[in-house]
Amino acid sequence: MEVGQTLTFLHPDTGERITWRIPDGLLPVMIDFDQGVPYYILRENTVSDYNKWGCPNPPYLVYRYQQSNWDRLAFDALPATFVNRNLIPMSKVVQGVSNGQVVSANEMESYWFRSEHPKPKQEARKISREKVNPIAEGCYPDVLNAQGRQAETKINYPTEASK
Repeated sequence: MEVGQTLTFLHPDTGERITWRIPDGLLPVMIDFDQGVPYYILRENTVSDYNKWGCPNPPYLVYRYQQSNWDRLAFDALPATFVNRNLIPMSKVVQGVSNGQVVSANEMESYWFRSEHPKPKQEARKISREKVNPIAEGCYPDVLNAQGRQAETKINYPTEASK
C-alpha cells in the first residue's frame, strides 16, 4: 500500500496551485474538470479501506474542489462525461515513471499501454456507474446494517456470466 501520496496541479483557468494529501488507503483514479471545477475520483485500496469509507456503491469516492476545499460528494454528483480513468494508481511502484514524482500525461498513457505488462481491459480503465454487490467487494454486513443498507446484503447482482 502506498502512503503519503499528494496530488498537486495548477488550475488551468485560474493558475491556482492546488495541493491535497490523499487520505491513506485510497488510490487515485481520475481528475477532471467540469465547467472549470476540479473533480477528483478515488478508489479504496483494501477491503478494510472499503469498509472504513462506508462501502460506497459504486465503489468510488468523489470530491469536488471549491473555495479552497475538497468536499466529498455522492457518486451521483459525478458529471456523466467523466468516463475514463486518467491517473496511475500507485506511481511510486510503477517502473519507469519519473521516480514516483511528477507523472506526465504521456507517461500515464504509456503506463496503460506499455508492452512489458499485460494491457488492462478497456473496461478496467472505465469508471463504472453500475452498482456492485458490496459483500463481494468485501463490505462487512455490520457496516451495511449500521448504515441502514441491510437490503444490499441480500441483492442478487448480475454476474458477467449471466449478462
